Amino acid sequence: MRARFGSEGDSVEAQVTGRVGGQRRSPVRPAPAAVVGFVYLLPFEGIFSAVVKGSERWLPGQVLSAVSEGGTGSVTFSHALATATAYTVIAAAAGAVLFAQRDVTA
Repeated sequence: MRARFGSEGDSVEAQVTGRVGGQRRSPVRPAPAAVVGFVYLLPFEGIFSAVVKGSERWLPGQVLSAVSEGGTGSVTFSHALATATAYTVIAAAAGAVLFAQRDVTA
């Protein structure tokens, strides 16, 4: 590309190959936050709630399950809804703080 378009051709080629390469690699390498979330929710939370008595009232996955089921034997619907709402507010506030600290104006 350099012979035909000069240095601008190199820039275009780098952008195109970088974008195509990034799209090709992205399904293979999931985001670290997604991996941590799946590792936490799938095995850890189930094992932890079975071992530690009363923890299903506070674990996020168990609380959301209780909300979707309309309450369980150990977690009432109102408690599950209040806890899930508190977790959502905390996560939204943390996200807002992190977003405000990032330079996204460029």
